Amino acid sequence: MSRFVENQWTQFRQRWQRSTQRQRRVAGLVAVYLAVYLLIDAQPVTHYYLLTPRNNSNVAEADAWLHGRLDLAERTYDTALHDGKVYNVYPPMFTLISAAIMASVPDGVPNTILILLILLPLPGLAYAVFLRRAQRVWIAVLLSWGYLLGTSLLPLLDRGLRNGEVWVVNHLLSQIGLLIFLLDYFGRRRIWVGGVGLIVAFWSRQLTLLYLLPLAAAAWAAEGGASRRWRVAGLALVTAVMAALPLTLNSLKFGNPLDSGYRYVYEGRWDDPDDWAAQSAARGLFSPVFAPRNLYYMNIGLPLLDEPLWMLRPVPNSYGTGIWWTTPLLLFALVYGRLLWADRAVRALVLAVGAIFVVLMTYHTTGWAQLGSNRFSLDFLVVLLAAVGPHCDGPRRRWVVLACVLWSVWYFRWALG
Repeated sequence: MSRFVENQWTQFRQRWQRSTQRQRRVAGLVAVYLAVYLLIDAQPVTHYYLLTPRNNSNVAEADAWLHGRLDLAERTYDTALHDGKVYNVYPPMFTLISAAIMASVPDGVPNTILILLILLPLPGLAYAVFLRRAQRVWIAVLLSWGYLLGTSLLPLLDRGLRNGEVWVVNHLLSQIGLLIFLLDYFGRRRIWVGGVGLIVAFWSRQLTLLYLLPLAAAAWAAEGGASRRWRVAGLALVTAVMAALPLTLNSLKFGNPLDSGYRYVYEGRWDDPDDWAAQSAARGLFSPVFAPRNLYYMNIGLPLLDEPLWMLRPVPNSYGTGIWWTTPLLLFALVYGRLLWADRAVRALVLAVGAIFVVLMTYHTTGWAQLGSNRFSLDFLVVLLAAVGPHCDGPRRRWVVLACVLWSVWYFRWALG
């Protein structure tokens, strides 16, 4: 009898602990969504507008597809002029989404679609990734706040939901893809799930293709011959799907599957001395000559000093602002670099991040039009934050994490506002 009572009491305690743990996790999720609701500009949510072919080249391409064409009806900024025709050069993810929507709403894509696609799932996915890495609810909440509200993601969310600019929307969609990838990579590693995330990311931001390397390593590291064969086969299928659409579009538009057409963006702009991007691209879309400038703006990027009358006032520059002092949580990746490198799974991610960073440092622009932030950092920022998640808990580290998050949220929400 006593053994029976003891077993029942043990089962009750376990159920109570599981129930309490679920309640804490749900409370953490609510805290993340509540902070996003309170701190992200509500104007885009309360004002209805359409993303039209004139203000988003992915939407313009979708409209062309629905009319049986590949070329666009008119040339807008950052579209390519090739053989007398105008083409979109941005990756095709939002074109596919827009084409599906415009089959029913021919005038354009309602901004409510952006809210459903980006703003609703993003906080939940971020929280799920950081909870899986940190294991502690309140650390996961802090990391989620730090990522969503204390990085360059916040001004892009404000801007993207307000006007739907093509490059901003693509950055935001890539974050959805990267979070899906990370959730699977640090979880069950079914490969095809992480692969779907990478397809979304790559069809939004091309450099995220390099995360195929750690995904391939994860597939090959699967234990058991049959398991490894299935995962490698899934990886091969994901890779084929990922490459097929962009390569086909490149061939049809520019006659070469490896030509994205971006160099044709500057056709007609080369001789304009005021066109900073065109003057840089004249030296090559990618070149080591750009590395010193890009290294400065990505890593340091201090504000400029304005001088109204007698008072000096710091003004954020538009070329890019340093990521380390605006999001100091990233410094954990340097402080705990040895521990990250010792983890084989994290090491593969760090190598991919390093490759992406090198490519970005040779690009002909720093991103531009990013007052006080650095949008290119979003190609790797969430990966680094997920990597350091397990190292953010501890008697002293908790307070350091809290201080870092408070600083970053203040900077991106109020100092830039």
